[in-house]
Amino acid sequence: GPGQHFDTSRGLVVHTGTYDDNWFHATGTITPSYQVNGNQVKISLETITTAIQIDLWTNPTSASFETTDSWTNSVVASGKQGGSGAPAQANGTITWRNGGSGTGQVGQVTLIKQDQKTHQQALAGAVFSLYRADGTLVHDDLITDTKGKLTSTQLLVGQYYFVETKAPKGYKLNATHLPFTITLDKPQVTVKAYDEKMTPPPVTPSTPSSESSSSKPSVPSSSVTPPS
Repeated sequence: GPGQHFDTSRGLVVHTGTYDDNWFHATGTITPSYQVNGNQVKISLETITTAIQIDLWTNPTSASFETTDSWTNSVVASGKQGGSGAPAQANGTITWRNGGSGTGQVGQVTLIKQDQKTHQQALAGAVFSLYRADGTLVHDDLITDTKGKLTSTQLLVGQYYFVETKAPKGYKLNATHLPFTITLDKPQVTVKAYDEKMTPPPVTPSTPSSESSSSKPSVPSSSVTPPS
């Protein structure tokens, strides 16, 4: 029908099987040859000995949405059985409606980054990524502010976790997953995270160089003048 085109990226699939009680029971598939000519797709099935079901896809054109909300396709099948034709024809229409309404609630999470020893000193500059429980990335490059806090909003109900990707200056990276859950009853969540301060390397005292020197006591020289 008008306002649509054959989806070549998906092609078509031919299922073989049986048909009874107005229901098709698939048992296998075959790969037929086909030709696309304008708005027609001609499928060559050659010799078949079972009932078949053909699945193909079309995409409505963007312009057609301005003039219609339904699209129709038709199929004509022809074949030979003992020299006599076996024509069949069917039509199908799909209707689309751009309407609906709904209500919902989104949540938010606040992460607080602190020194592991004091549990009080706020740590700025920690960088985190936020993931869903299935590993889907939600946000990255989330950075704690001067109060050691960061907030992510517009989160759907579900399970999540934070992963630190960069530690604040002078602290060790803590890559432990920090899980949390957004629920309808508790849409706002606070997560606390801690980093351990780096231990400065030991300072090796420098050994003063010793100068070897030998000295002899000075002997005062004196001269004696004999009496005349």
